[in-house]
Amino acid sequence: MVVLDVQPIGPRPILSATSRASDDGSFTTIGNAPGRYFVRPSLPGWTLKSVMLAGRNIADEPLELEATDIADVVVTFTDTMAELSGAVLNARGERDRNAEVVVFPADSQSWKRGVFSTRRIRLTGRGETGFYKIDTLPAGEYFVVAVDDSTAGSWQTPAFLEKLQGSAVRVTLGDGEKKSLELRTR
Repeated sequence: MVVLDVQPIGPRPILSATSRASDDGSFTTIGNAPGRYFVRPSLPGWTLKSVMLAGRNIADEPLELEATDIADVVVTFTDTMAELSGAVLNARGERDRNAEVVVFPADSQSWKRGVFSTRRIRLTGRGETGFYKIDTLPAGEYFVVAVDDSTAGSWQTPAFLEKLQGSAVRVTLGDGEKKSLELRTR
């Protein structure tokens, strides 16, 4: 059963709305207050690939809801998502167990405006072994960088990501592609 979570964006205190798709796959946004939202569909065992509205993929962009229901939204799921993994090394070339790996879109239009798609921006620890693994990434171009865990606290701010951009590795992931990338902590 497909579940659709509509998450508000912005400072006003609007609650998320959750609905289930009907047997024919349709759902409604009626009852949500007008405003900007992220549409977050989920289906157990599958990963969201796209949310198409009028020929545009809005899976990572806010949707402007008004008083009327939106028609002709097509949600597509996949079981083959991209994966990025590898080792994180410190300045001495040893596995760094005190680093975090940040992955964020190379296309900075949305995150520079402070709009963060949780599908494409990730922070992950490397575990006790000094290795990281980030799966269920949508295909696309990303920046990947390892940072000391003491500086990772502000990872979802445009200023922090802009600073990381210059030292990050740029990587392109295709649908279902798995890449290994060794990182050095910055």
